[in-house]
Formats: sequence, C-alpha cells, structure tokens
Amino acid sequence: MAIGFLRRPRQDLSLHHSIGKAAFVLLLIHPVMLALRWLLENSNKALWYIFPVHRRLEVNFGSWALWGLVLLMLITLFIKLPYDKWKITHKLTGVFFLLSVLHIFLLDDFIAQNRAHTFYLALLSGLALLAILYSTIFFGWMVKMVYHILVFCYLFHQSQPSIYPQVTIM
Repeated sequence: MAIGFLRRPRQDLSLHHSIGKAAFVLLLIHPVMLALRWLLENSNKALWYIFPVHRRLEVNFGSWALWGLVLLMLITLFIKLPYDKWKITHKLTGVFFLLSVLHIFLLDDFIAQNRAHTFYLALLSGLALLAILYSTIFFGWMVKMVYHILVFCYLFHQSQPSIYPQVTIM
C-alpha cells in the first residue's frame, strides 16, 4: 500500500480490506485465548478478559478498544451510511487504536519482561500514530501548504526575467 501509485486504487482497497479483516480476527483471538486459560478454574475471571469490568484501568483500555472496534464493524457491515458519515466512523478507529496503545504500554509486567518486543510494538505504534495524525489532522493543511508553495513558485518564476537569451526558430 505504500507504493499505491504503481497500482490501481481498487487493488489498494482490496489489500486494505484484507489486512483489516486479518487484524480484526487477530484482535478477537487475543482476549478469547486469555479467557480460555481461566475457563475451567474460574469462569468469572474468564469473563473479565472479554468485558471491561476490571480493577486495572490498563486492561479496561484493551476491552474498550476491542468493543469499540466491534461496534464500528457492526455499524459498517449492517447499516448503510452515506460516505461522509461512514468516513467519520472509519476515523474513530484511531481513537480505539489509541486506547489499545495505552492498553499495551501501561501493562508494567509486559514492558519489563521483553524489551525487544516492547521496542517492536513501540515502533509500529509510533508509525501508526503518525499515519493517523497525518490522515486526520495534517493532510488538509499540507495539501493547502503545497498548493500555496507551487502557486508562489509559479508566480515568482513568471515575474523573473530569464537570464538566457530568447531564441526564436524560424
């Protein structure tokens, strides 16, 4: 997707959908596998991994992020929205992504156990946050800025006399 200009937009959209589906399935597997570990011993504790009813805020962040994404997926799949309204729901995924990043990095035991994994997730999270900021906040501003720079360069170039002699071909 990074070199989307070399391909057709429909291929990019198809790749975007495939990556999104795979990521969503993996996100669903995470709390289910954690819950299965406690299912036989303590079924109440198993439900804690699925619903945001924890005493630990960092675990609740993960549950809120998961349920927010589930809600957005249900809205996207079952309610036909106009494109401008759907785009707002799509941008809300950034809010739930931020909750998931808080979930990851506020878990003290996770960060202390594996520094390499923490660095890897920090790098991916940082790149994703930059992409979210660019697409939601800075894109419109940067398009306007580049447009003004191009107009300025064009007008400046038009107002300057050429240092090269004009040659006319007969």
